[in-house]
Amino acid sequence: MCNLVGTFVGSHPQNLAAMTTVFDPDYATIGGLLLAPALYDEVNRWLRPADFAAPLCGEIYELIGDMRSRGVPVDPVTVLGEFRQQGRVRPDGYPAIELVAMVQAVPVPEAAPYYGRLVLQAAVFRRVADYGARLNQIGQLGRGTPDD
Repeated sequence: MCNLVGTFVGSHPQNLAAMTTVFDPDYATIGGLLLAPALYDEVNRWLRPADFAAPLCGEIYELIGDMRSRGVPVDPVTVLGEFRQQGRVRPDGYPAIELVAMVQAVPVPEAAPYYGRLVLQAAVFRRVADYGARLNQIGQLGRGTPDD
């Protein structure tokens, strides 16, 4: 079976298997907040920096909150400026390219709360797996107390 698409007149068929865009909720959430920072107040009620799998996303999320509390406008340029003021921009420009990737990762900025829920859901699953691994270690060793 040939898995090709191309529905518009004059368009070239494209192989669906070659379309391997991976959606990253961490990047989409931060990208959405960089483009629509007012949504931070909505997600801040239940999303924490530690919920992000990518440490940089957690740092930027925390920085966005700090900037908003100081009344500093939030966008990719001002966030990069804050990193620069803190001496956290490497000679190769990192994290500038990551900020660009975060903005590119967000399909719809207004959906940042939805993407944030995906981040939170993944964080809960990671924590459950961590606790399960700890319980397994305690059970395998036959040591520990119920307080562990």
